[in-house]
Amino acid sequence: MNLFRYLTLTAISVTTLFASDDVLQKFHGTYRGLRTISFSFSGGGAPAGRMVAKRGGLYRVVLGDRTVVSNGTTVWNATASTKTVIVSDYRPTSTDVSIERVFFDVMSVYRSSVVSSKNGTTVIRLEAPDTQAQIAGISRVDLTCNSNLVVSHVSITSQGAVSNFAISKILTNAKVTESTFTYNVSKGWQVVDIR
Repeated sequence: MNLFRYLTLTAISVTTLFASDDVLQKFHGTYRGLRTISFSFSGGGAPAGRMVAKRGGLYRVVLGDRTVVSNGTTVWNATASTKTVIVSDYRPTSTDVSIERVFFDVMSVYRSSVVSSKNGTTVIRLEAPDTQAQIAGISRVDLTCNSNLVVSHVSITSQGAVSNFAISKILTNAKVTESTFTYNVSKGWQVVDIR
């Protein structure tokens, strides 16, 4: 290999490395310190829905005729078709995989790398540093982002199974009223309290 070609390949490698570092810095600047997030999603074997979440276990998820709301202490799981609301305690140590966990917990703890970047699309991979650090059994998350690093697709690998979600209408750190995270049971609905 001649010296010119070697130096050219080295310069390209170094440029790519710095570009990846810049992308990761911008990505973490946007997502690592999230306080609130809202977005629409589809996939993962569930009906299309919308989520609003605030750090601390506060969330509202609407999936078809089902609404799940948590104020960080209590969870209301309401199904309109049966006019039933199941009330339970919020369990922050739950092992359930949720998109909320991806955006708040995983993005803060897992190591990141740029998997690919082409045609204005970047795939950022978040990986648990080791199995002891896994959150809800999630070993890896791949986030597909546009040129502004707005996430459009999430691929979650948990205990060997992969779940894919399309993400749209994402808003980060928008002001959210506390009433978003409470649920008022409609008159005539059955309440099943399992707290």
